[in-house]
Amino acid sequence: MNHTPNLPGFQTKRARTKAAMRMKDEGLGCLKGLFGSWLDVWLLEAKVEGGRKKRRKRVYDSTTTFTLFLLQILGGFSCADVVELLCAAKAARGKEHRHSSGTGGYCQARKRLNLPLLRRILDALAIRIIRSVLRRKKFLGFDVVVVDGTGIDAPDTKRNRKSFPPCGERAEGTSFPQLRLAAAFDLLTGAMLRFSYGDSHAGEQMLWKGVFSSLEWCGKLLLGDTYYTSYGNMCMTLKRGGQFIFPMKSTTKPKRTGGRRGDRDVKITKPKTKAKSWTQAEWDSMPDTLNLRLVETSILEKGFRTRKLSLLTSLKDRGKYPAEEIIAIQARRWDVELDFKALKTTMGMDHLSCKTPAMVEKEILMHMIAYNLVRALMLEAAQDSGKEESAMGSFSAGLACASNMAGILASATDRRTVAKRLADFRRVFLSRAIGKRRTGRSEPRALKRRAKPFPKMTRARHDYPQYRRKSA
Repeated sequence: MNHTPNLPGFQTKRARTKAAMRMKDEGLGCLKGLFGSWLDVWLLEAKVEGGRKKRRKRVYDSTTTFTLFLLQILGGFSCADVVELLCAAKAARGKEHRHSSGTGGYCQARKRLNLPLLRRILDALAIRIIRSVLRRKKFLGFDVVVVDGTGIDAPDTKRNRKSFPPCGERAEGTSFPQLRLAAAFDLLTGAMLRFSYGDSHAGEQMLWKGVFSSLEWCGKLLLGDTYYTSYGNMCMTLKRGGQFIFPMKSTTKPKRTGGRRGDRDVKITKPKTKAKSWTQAEWDSMPDTLNLRLVETSILEKGFRTRKLSLLTSLKDRGKYPAEEIIAIQARRWDVELDFKALKTTMGMDHLSCKTPAMVEKEILMHMIAYNLVRALMLEAAQDSGKEESAMGSFSAGLACASNMAGILASATDRRTVAKRLADFRRVFLSRAIGKRRTGRSEPRALKRRAKPFPKMTRARHDYPQYRRKSA
């Protein structure tokens, strides 16, 4: 008979303690000093999976697999690299190496990672980053959310090609499976809040609708490019309690109702044709007209023609929301392009490596978790130094520092050494801050390094004569 008292919080405390001991036994416990304040690793120790209790003790348990997967994303390592890192961590702690140094066990363990649990970890991390800002700077009294979409590709396997068929492929086998992704970012911290993905034939507005419905919009200001300037997006944002600033499309013909030149009150009429991304019930619930504010300005750049910028916004109080502030905030919309650049170029999410659709989703989630972790470390360093959150520093430098320190701490054994290395890490992190950049600068999109003189692939690889001779 079990006489253990059922005390409130006893099971949670026991799970946390057991998870911490498990990480310590595997030689990866030192990483808790780096990521522990942002991640609840005990959540990974879920004992019930599919209704059956897991009793088998594995070398690659959930916590170890998640940590190695995270290190793999942060450092751009291969599966073999992180398996060798685990062997080195065990050897540093004087433990006998009893498992295979092959990657089969680790790859199977990645498949066992709980997908809903990874989503919970990502959501909890985003919320923790937002709440960690003690004196959160408000833009015109709002928390600003920027949204945009992008495309990525996956390895060319049969299952990936079936789930994510290429778009505009000249001949079968000449392109990669393609995915389309829409995401929302917090403007102040750069944290990724929500994302949705689909194949290349999925409309970006449909993906954005999934992101939009999962966010709380009260007290938030939405920024987007011209692609998101639609009657439905404006109506639903106002219905959910949010505000918006969108560039006006050239095809929109608003009716002036008041104001002066450059800052007018306008009325927009509901289109007669329903957009495909909205159901008939949602479309019928939208009002027939919207009373908005149109802010216009001219952009003068030396060496370029004068451009006219027209912004539609729901912030109609001119005394509380000056036109200059609205134009300045819209100029920050470009930050979402830099966030995607950090994810795709700096972290390598532009070309995924997993060969099945299920693992592709896990790889995207792990990229998002790793990205938010680097943003969290940058935010923590900025707060410790008394700097503003908007001047946290270079993401690429932060990623390099975080990946190098994570690799060092994974094999550390002495607590004093760990504490000294963490202090050195924060000091180096703060020294890599970006200075004040010149506004209005222009960087031409031109390649200095010449491409290799290889022809483009216009047919499947197995149709080339060289391939047929080799296979014969």
